[in-house]
Amino acid sequence: IEYAMPIVKEVNKVLVRMKLVFLLPFLQTFALALFFIPWTVYWQFTAATGTIIKHDFERVNVEEGKLELYTGKTYEFAWGVRVLSVFFLWSLVWTAQFIIAIGQMAMSLAFSVYFFTRDKSLFTSSSLKWALTTTVFTHIGTCAYGSLIIPPVTTFYFVLSYIVRICARSDHCCAKYFADSLDWLLSFHSNYVRYVSKNAYIITA
Repeated sequence: IEYAMPIVKEVNKVLVRMKLVFLLPFLQTFALALFFIPWTVYWQFTAATGTIIKHDFERVNVEEGKLELYTGKTYEFAWGVRVLSVFFLWSLVWTAQFIIAIGQMAMSLAFSVYFFTRDKSLFTSSSLKWALTTTVFTHIGTCAYGSLIIPPVTTFYFVLSYIVRICARSDHCCAKYFADSLDWLLSFHSNYVRYVSKNAYIITA
């Protein structure tokens, strides 16, 4: 606490001089919303390309004690539509991480400029505008590459999470132990990748 408090005080000085930094999360949310609108439209059109197939099933009527036939419907997609759905999920995660990366890079750049500026009075809210402009025109490739690491990890995490849920339902003790170990390993790896990416943006700035 003794060493952390001076750092907190210095960060507070930056926030006082750069008040527009509080608007950055809202700007990121607005940018993600602009992407989410056409993404949702394309996703709905893709989902509408499925084929409704009727199936006949048998079920037991408990009251009368006999089998009954009933018709059910399933919604099936072609192989290309399934691949396209994975691409849509991939693009959503990548774009979200890309927007977050731009914000982290701009913040890192603005804070680093503040700490290496002798005359602190020159540091104002316009410094954040300069940091965003510099990030977009200079470091946007770094943000795109850094955010590209997250989608495969997230997709792999979803698949293994499904395996973990299946193993957790088992009554076998080894399956439950495997599920708990795998869940901890996935959480550790996901947090590690996000930590490395965030530090890479800070070092770049």
